[in-house]
Amino acid sequence: MEDQILKTNFISNYFSSALIFGIFLGGAVSAENFFPEPKKFVNIISNRIVESLVSFARSTAEITYEDVRYDPNLEIFFVSGMRVVPFALETPKGCEVNLATISISGSGSLANSSKQKIEIGINDVIIDKFCMPIEMRGMMSLAGIDDIEIPTLKLEISHRYDNAATVFSLFGGVAGSFDFVTRIEFDYFSVTVDEEMPILARLNEAYIKIDNKGLWENLSGQIPDVVAESKLAGLAASQAIYQGLDGNVNEKIEENISQQVQDAVNIFVKEPGSLLLTTNIQENSNILLDGDFFADFDQAFEALNPTIKANGLVRRFAFDIEDVENILAGNFAQFDNSELTEYASAFYFGDGLPKSDKIAREIIDFLQSDRAYDGSAILLEIYFKQGLYEEAYLEAQRLSANSKLDVVSYFNKIEKELSLTKIISLQDSASYLDVKNQSQSSKSAYELSSRYLSGSGTIKSYLKSYFWALVALSKGDDRAQLIVEKIEKLSNKLNAEDGQNWAAELARVQNNALEYWISTR
Repeated sequence: MEDQILKTNFISNYFSSALIFGIFLGGAVSAENFFPEPKKFVNIISNRIVESLVSFARSTAEITYEDVRYDPNLEIFFVSGMRVVPFALETPKGCEVNLATISISGSGSLANSSKQKIEIGINDVIIDKFCMPIEMRGMMSLAGIDDIEIPTLKLEISHRYDNAATVFSLFGGVAGSFDFVTRIEFDYFSVTVDEEMPILARLNEAYIKIDNKGLWENLSGQIPDVVAESKLAGLAASQAIYQGLDGNVNEKIEENISQQVQDAVNIFVKEPGSLLLTTNIQENSNILLDGDFFADFDQAFEALNPTIKANGLVRRFAFDIEDVENILAGNFAQFDNSELTEYASAFYFGDGLPKSDKIAREIIDFLQSDRAYDGSAILLEIYFKQGLYEEAYLEAQRLSANSKLDVVSYFNKIEKELSLTKIISLQDSASYLDVKNQSQSSKSAYELSSRYLSGSGTIKSYLKSYFWALVALSKGDDRAQLIVEKIEKLSNKLNAEDGQNWAAELARVQNNALEYWISTR
């Protein structure tokens, strides 16, 4: 039995890996022209992957499709005209699922990427009503639904390799009934080999939002008017929840959930817009999703702190219209830097507000002009994606100077796009940020030199690293010798004029180091 499980897992993992590899390969091939005939090559690969996956799945269902192709312009795999008829005995006769198109794409490069994104989209799905249990068919009939028609279903998975932060998003809906969006954000997400705990995850936020697109109008016709048009609807829903939870959670939680449901339903009945269920996890609560967490429902509920609202906005999208109008009018001074950063991100990514590069740029320029501004990881990402490498470098300096974020990897990525002369110039222009780090008396001279060399917990500065390396050497710390040599050899990578200027700067730092040595005797 165990051998069979291992075999099944191996096959499953093989095909999953093949699919992901093909997605990433497709994006990388198109973007980087790694192969002489990328279109032909990727089409062959994509067909083989789909053929393998379908062949494996045909043991459970009759599966046919019309075409598989790769669009090199959009960098997307397409599978069109798929038809699925399950073999399962428990599936009623007549069950059939038709999918007009399946699209699979991935972002990121094989050469250099700390973040990967996979998007799987399905368009124009029709699920025959006979695929549903007979009880559900009755409910579908009351709701005015015959066959289930899903115009769009999309899954997005975004994963960072550096810190394992992962976001799962699912969008979809049933035509004439409802739309939904689900988003789950993890600060850390990893698949393990532990059968009892196959996933190691730390939850940050989760929500599901359901928008009424005709479902309530169909259902309300089956409910007495006295209930559908009064507060009795909320009371009935509340009592149903209360009875369902009876004995499973403490009384305080029962009352909390029941009251939230009652209020939300009453508001929804009056104005049938949407229902939102979201977590409200305290910052730095570090929730680990494992068996022990869900074993104690009271503890899990308290940690997740869920709320249900009618016609509410997801917290991240809750922008006040008056504040937005002030932003559009350029009245940035009435907002603090964190608020401006949030608006810059929203306009740049189109997250909660219509995308506008122009407005995002105006906000960023305003922030950049404020020397009290201590940096933003979001703006650093924006700068880098826009190819504004000088701005990105200074943003990384701000963040590192204030110890807000370890940006060593960003320094390395940005410096690949800049000349050494420009890097030295940018380091010099950011020296004003180093005020708080000049008094780090608890650190050794060698440690300070190493930090300045990499930009870890302080600004990145070759000259400051050189200064502290000289001090360390004068104290007999031979570890600093290599740093001294590396910085002095930078002149070999500069042109004649810049090399002379660099030599003059090094001579100035040597004098400063000597004066410092004398002053500390």
